[in-house]
Amino acid sequence: MKHSPAQVLHAELWGTREGKYKQLAEADVSTTAWSELSSATPFYLFKQQDITFQEEYNQGWALRDIFPENSVGVVSARDSLTMLFRGEDVLTRVRDFVSLSVEDARSKYKLGADARDWKVEYAQKDLRCQPIVAERVMPILYRPFDTRHTYYTGQSRGFIGQPQQRVMNQMIAVAMSD
Repeated sequence: MKHSPAQVLHAELWGTREGKYKQLAEADVSTTAWSELSSATPFYLFKQQDITFQEEYNQGWALRDIFPENSVGVVSARDSLTMLFRGEDVLTRVRDFVSLSVEDARSKYKLGADARDWKVEYAQKDLRCQPIVAERVMPILYRPFDTRHTYYTGQSRGFIGQPQQRVMNQMIAVAMSD
């Protein structure tokens, strides 16, 4: 089945919050001054773009060629528990976390409901699988120019929800070189 292209319309609204609320309350879809966007594969834009230099831009390197390793990065699923500013605080946190019942840990560390890739029970089980040792405390490039520390077991759906081994190894190496 062949799909027909969708019509994409765009409008902007500028001003103060109160002014925008007033305009939105008085307008509707039929009275909005829309402009139709033209789009082409692979870019489906939601705002008009000057494509004067598109051909020149396309002669450059594609990001997937410059950065062959790509992913969402490390997903701890519970940054407040797993990513700490000071390495010396990590072991204390990990030892305390595993010593608690599932519900006590959830409450103490304000972990909320379990997620698909992170559960209190699984995180504790991951940590209990082997002795808790200082060698697993790793600096991690949490954000650009923001080094934190975590306890790294390498286990998916463990203490860190999705460690992304290939990316994590690079992030640890960069953080350790600082």
